[in-house]
Amino acid sequence: MKALPYKISALIYLRDNAGRLLLMKRNKAPNLGFWSPIGGKLEMDFGESPHETAIREVGEETGLNIKESDLHLFSIIAEKNYEDRCHW
Repeated sequence: MKALPYKISALIYLRDNAGRLLLMKRNKAPNLGFWSPIGGKLEMDFGESPHETAIREVGEETGLNIKESDLHLFSIIAEKNYEDRCHW
């Protein structure tokens, strides 16, 4: 396997009091036109943690202010050679 950069991202599944899930329709690749949870890449140059990424992305993409105690880690996923560009 060739050497590829490793990228880390966070996906955030937001539910309201009725249990409904907030999704956004992607307007750029990857997954253009598909529904997706809120999320984005860690700013690794600044040492951003996954929790900090989640808080930042929720604010940027929804305008909502959440705090670390609102978050619950429930899964970690790794992909090798994603689209022949990187490891996630």
